[in-house]
Amino acid sequence: PKVGDYVFLKAGKLVKDGKGATQVGRIKDVSLEQSSKVVLLDVNIGPEYENSGSRKLA
Repeated sequence: PKVGDYVFLKAGKLVKDGKGATQVGRIKDVSLEQSSKVVLLDVNIGPEYENSGSRKLA
């Protein structure tokens, strides 16, 4: 993952692929240590996406 990449929440995990997931923000800092953690640049709870990649309409 690179700084500025969008992060999505899917089935309780943070993923880079937004299909079928909900956008949660962008990556600010990535540490490659054992306890690798991702710092989000901005928490941006975005729309939920369907598996096709299109936005899910409420």
